[in-house]
Amino acid sequence: MSTVQPILYVEAIDEALAFYLDRLGFTELWVANDEQTGEPAIAAVQLEEATIMLSPMPMFAAADGAARGEGVMLWFNLDGSVDDYFARFRDAPGATLTQELIDYPWGDRAFTLREPSGYTLTFANYREPEEPAES
Repeated sequence: MSTVQPILYVEAIDEALAFYLDRLGFTELWVANDEQTGEPAIAAVQLEEATIMLSPMPMFAAADGAARGEGVMLWFNLDGSVDDYFARFRDAPGATLTQELIDYPWGDRAFTLREPSGYTLTFANYREPEEPAES
């Protein structure tokens, strides 16, 4: 199975981990420390089968002062109920709800939030859209 694991640049990895682990309930997979400083350099967190990495390493920062996360949305296709995740995540400290739960015509039921580092996260369930009734 092929996967994509985005690496999100964060200024403070401890704060980012606290948000994802404590406020959203992601699971920590691992944290790797910088060999020279001993400080956390990169970490992986997971929600269901989706994994993202967090790092304050400059190589992952936006280039030339570009806005962090601008133009990129992480879309989580969930097995668990998106309604349950919405109830858990919508008031998470540090999260800004940018789209309430909505049913899209193509079959997704989803909501979107912006996390403290500026990234946009959408959480969704998919179901086959109903065929319109013929007249």
